Amino acid sequence: MFEKWRRAVVEPRIFGRVLDVGCGRNKVQEAVGIDLSTYSQPDVASRLDSLAVLSASFECVCLIAVLNYVPNETRSQVVQECQRVLTKYGRLVITCTTPIGGFVHRLFRWKQPRGMSMKVIRTLVEENGFRLVYDRPFMLWLNHLYVFGKETQKVESYVPIQQVIKKEMHEGHTD
Repeated sequence: MFEKWRRAVVEPRIFGRVLDVGCGRNKVQEAVGIDLSTYSQPDVASRLDSLAVLSASFECVCLIAVLNYVPNETRSQVVQECQRVLTKYGRLVITCTTPIGGFVHRLFRWKQPRGMSMKVIRTLVEENGFRLVYDRPFMLWLNHLYVFGKETQKVESYVPIQQVIKKEMHEGHTD
């Protein structure tokens, strides 16, 4: 159920040749899936901090419910690898459990690492050459979607979350 919800939020934001990093068993449709675990049968088995794909070979890279599972000391390397494999105007799409979501997971004793705050994610990703172009909470504020572009992209494409929420409330969207 949660995977379908995440996918419904992510898929409208992806385009071109897509790399799904840490795909697990729920690879984005039409994407090249890469994962450390061969159990999930990815298209490419590789460490996430040294992706076994060519530089500048994807227009979009997805990290769907992955980043908070990556150890703190290697998160920056994972984001650098995403930067390396993206084309000049590539897009990085991330979903992550929020701190509220992490608390709810622990409350129900689900095996889930702590959520990551928006500040932590933005700092991590922007320090590695990206600019935030879109973000929004989803799944009752338990998760958050972030879309980053490479620094070479026009910053005018940035949409503040307040505008998105106001527009969706006006249009009647409730996801």
